[in-house]
Amino acid sequence: MQAAKRAKFFPQMTLIGAEDSPPSKNHQNSRIQLSVCENTFVSMEINRGELLKKYFDKSGLSRVVFCNSLGISDNTLTNWCNDYYLGYEKLLMASPLLIHDFSEEIPLLKHLQYNRDEELLIVIEPVEVYKKSMDSSLKTITDMLEEHGKQLQKLLKRK
Repeated sequence: MQAAKRAKFFPQMTLIGAEDSPPSKNHQNSRIQLSVCENTFVSMEINRGELLKKYFDKSGLSRVVFCNSLGISDNTLTNWCNDYYLGYEKLLMASPLLIHDFSEEIPLLKHLQYNRDEELLIVIEPVEVYKKSMDSSLKTITDMLEEHGKQLQKLLKRK
């Protein structure tokens, strides 16, 4: 079911072997999920909590400053760092404070933006998707106008 939801919101991405339930702890290290995204294979098995902790530790920020800036408690930060499947929105919230672009490790984040005021995760389509859509629309409109012009010429010839 989760794979179907992902396919609905991310049509440019095809997931291979993505189960709905997380793997058991015994299989976390051996299981690999691959996705085809931007014509490259990328590992989807990244411990996002550890990733956050790694860049938090590198940043040199104090826990108090970091937590206050995000409006979370110290306990929440600990829970985030221990969460294997930490939400993308949390990584996007932390990214400016840590001065790190998590899309280097998780390419999918290039197409996501977090709106903190509305607490929404927004999908940003690549420019190429819009360009193809606009090219297709322009061709359709051009074809319609040409057909309309032909019809007008036929009507004018009758008179």
